[in-house]
Amino acid sequence: MYDKNSIHMIEKNSEFLKISSRLLKIIAWTFLLFGGIQALAIFVRIDKSVSIGVGCMWLIVCASVFLFLYHITLLGDVVIEIGQFLKKERF
Repeated sequence: MYDKNSIHMIEKNSEFLKISSRLLKIIAWTFLLFGGIQALAIFVRIDKSVSIGVGCMWLIVCASVFLFLYHITLLGDVVIEIGQFLKKERF
């Protein structure tokens, strides 16, 4: 049903999705780690001029960005699995 050129493009896009998914997971976890460290510094009151509410808001923002990026990577992983299934079944 597919010619060799289109199968090659699917495999090439699959590799791109795998690399992008891994990179976004690293970015998401790094963002959560640095955001958590910053929120912890605010909670410990290293800088007395910043209120604890700012730390809570910062933690909520970092967690939201983390969840957004992580769900994008999960969607990419699902697309990769679907592509591998279709390639295996030769649809």
